[in-house]
Formats: sequence, C-alpha cells, structure tokens
Amino acid sequence: MPDIRERLNVFNDLDPPDLWIEAQHREPRSSVDEGPTTVKRLGVIAIAMLIAAAGIGFIMRAKSVAPPPVSSSSPVTIPPNAIVFGLVPSDHRNAPENLSFVQAEGGPVTSFGIVPQGDAAGEAAWSPDGDRLAFIMGPAEHVHHYAGDGDLYVLDVRRWALSQLTTGFDVSSPSWSPDGSQLVFIDGQGEALATMDADGTNRAVIARSRGYYEGPSWSPDGARIAFQSVPTPGNIDRTAIFTIRPDGSGERQLTDGSSSEGFPAWSPDGRLIAYSAADRLWTMASDGSNPHPLTRCALPCVFDFGPSWSPDGLHIAFVRQEDGGAARRLYVLDLGTGRTRPLTPGAAGVDTPAWRPATPIGSRQPTQAQLRRAAHAQLAEARAVLRHMRLVLKRERRVHDLAVATGQAKHALRAHARIAFVLTAIAETRARVASILTSLHNGSGQPSAAPGS
Repeated sequence: MPDIRERLNVFNDLDPPDLWIEAQHREPRSSVDEGPTTVKRLGVIAIAMLIAAAGIGFIMRAKSVAPPPVSSSSPVTIPPNAIVFGLVPSDHRNAPENLSFVQAEGGPVTSFGIVPQGDAAGEAAWSPDGDRLAFIMGPAEHVHHYAGDGDLYVLDVRRWALSQLTTGFDVSSPSWSPDGSQLVFIDGQGEALATMDADGTNRAVIARSRGYYEGPSWSPDGARIAFQSVPTPGNIDRTAIFTIRPDGSGERQLTDGSSSEGFPAWSPDGRLIAYSAADRLWTMASDGSNPHPLTRCALPCVFDFGPSWSPDGLHIAFVRQEDGGAARRLYVLDLGTGRTRPLTPGAAGVDTPAWRPATPIGSRQPTQAQLRRAAHAQLAEARAVLRHMRLVLKRERRVHDLAVATGQAKHALRAHARIAFVLTAIAETRARVASILTSLHNGSGQPSAAPGS
C-alpha cells in the first residue's frame, strides 16, 4: 500500500504549531491562576504529541522495509542452462571447496567466490524456478571429515543475497519441493530425513527408523521423496533406494540393495529415477521397475554417481571418479546417443552437480505457493499499517482536544483535517485486509483490487 504510506508522509512536512509562544500570551480561562508552569507544560505536551505524529510516516517506512539479507561477494551472472557443482582444486583432504559452474555446452569453469577462506561448499540444488540455490557449507576440515555435513544456505541469484538456514554443521543433501516452498535434507549427520520451509522455519524430521539416510530427491509432482538408505537398519554395507511421502508415511523400497544403489534423481516428468549402482548410472521407472543401465564405467573409470537431469530430460550431468579415485570429473550423458563428454579437467575434484532450470527469469508464471506467500506478506504489511494509523489517530485526537481546550482554533482545524484523513486511510486499509483474507480463503492467493490498494 505505497499510496497510504505516501499520504502519511505529509506528517513529515508539517510545522509543529507554536503553541508555547501563543500560550505565553494568553490569559487563563479559569478564575484560578494556574501560573506559567501549567501553561508551559500544556504547550510542551502538545508539541511532543505533534512531533510524535509527524514522525509516524518515518516509522512506518522503517517498519515496512525488511532487514537487508547477508551479502556475498560481487554478483556473478549464471546462465540459465549452467551446471553448478562444488570444486576442490586439489586432492588435499582439507582443501577448500568453492561453488563453481560451467555451461552445459562446455567452456571455462567459473567460481562464485562466495565461500569464505578455509570453508568448503557443495551439494548444490536449484529451486524449480532457477532463482535460488541451496547448498551445504562449513569449515573444510569438518565438511570433508563428515562426508559433506555442514550448514544449509540459500543464495538468491537475482539479488545475490545469501541466507543461512541452519547451524550446527549437521545437515546435508538439500532438495527442493516442486513449488519451491520447502526443502528436504539429511539431518543429524545422516541419522534422519527432515523437511523445513524455504525460509528455515518449521523444521521437522519425517523419518529416522533406519538410522542412515542420504541423497533425498523430491518428485516433480510433490507426492514422494526418493532417498538412499539401508535395507537392514544398522547395516550400512548395503544401500538401496526408497521413496516416502513428505509427511513421513508410505515408505516403499524400490531396489533390493544388491548393488549398493544410491544417488536417486527424478526425471523432469517424474516417470523415471536415475541412480548409481554397480559403479555406473541407471534409470528405473518411478515404481522401481525396468532398471536400465546408462553408462559403462571401465578403467580408468572407477565410479559414476550424482546424476542431475537437464531441464528438457534429454541429458544427465554426473560425476565420474577416475584414475583410481584420485580425480573426479564432471561429465554429461546424451540419452539419445549414449555418448558422454567431460566438462571439467581431470586434475580437480568435483561434487554432485545441479543443472539450472532453463526457463528465463521474467517469463515464468508465479506458482500458487508464491502467490500465497506474497498475499501473506501483503496482509502482514496492511495490519502493521493499521496499527500505526490507530496510534496516529489517537495522538491527533489528543492534539485536537488540547488545541480546543487552549483556544487554538487554527491548530484544532488542522488536527481535525488530519483526523479525517487518517479515518479514511484506516477504512481503505481495512478494505484491503478484507480483500486479502478473502483471496486466501478462496485459495487464489491473488488479492482483488480494493479502494486505496
């Protein structure tokens, strides 16, 4: 409601009435001589009230501006079709790991430059709209020692603003819900599967009975979450792929664990799941049927893992461990031809990739969840404006009464005009609140037009 705030800004331009000067020259109304001290006190009170009312516009502006997000380094332009991954420039155990990207067609590797010195970052995951990047970051020694566990961060690439969602260095492997409103991740250093809202609130464990969890991936329809765990709780020698509902119910085992299956990744249409097993990549139907090998890992290849689908579902980016495990390179598999090609040099080590959605920013329609979040934000702002306007109204009425009591007709009229304005603004804001509440009740998330909105 910028128009209401702008109209309230007129208070900033008001000259406080010089009641003190006029009060000094007035005769007391009663026959009792109250003395100059009482008159002076009334004048000071009136001026204080008007100054408070005049400053309310500034207060409202300050209240309506959200705290600035944590800034990272200089912004980097990330192409829509870029593949993001963690990059370790050496094979040293505690080497720092920075977020980097390369275009799917190939080219130079570019670093984000957002990771503090001595830290490591990786396990990146793009939000469905391609505007936010979730990843894990923490001290390099801790992250490498505890198999990727750190804290969960989200980078808004539009504003280049970094937010930290967790503390404690005990989470890993984030994945977004299809509407971008939630994240699923591994909690407690691999002990549980958990979800939380994209702003870090409402954190909840949805599964922990198996004692070991890794690599969750949220299905495109939002109905299920695939993850890697153990068929027999407590025995981590064999892993299999499972799915579960976001509320923690309906767990299903999709693979038998005979080949230590892991790293599940849903195809964009939700029909297939890519995964790693027997040192190479496979796909299977979303119900676990029809397993099909995709890559052939022969020496110097040791292990293919970490699949990430292209937005069109025609390619898969993955990590190939080579040279006896000393090198990890980023590859792209063409599902039409079966050919693979490297995107990074072999000397450095790369982390699991995340392929950015290719839809250009500005051409997307907002999701229902985004509309509801915007409506809730507008509702909170409207209610805050109402609270402040009620304070303004209360103070203006006191000023009006004081001006009348001291015979200040001019200032009484000005206060009366401001009271009328504030009452109108309150009525308009109430109509705006009612419109937003109606839209939320109807499920549209799009407030209808209202007077003064």
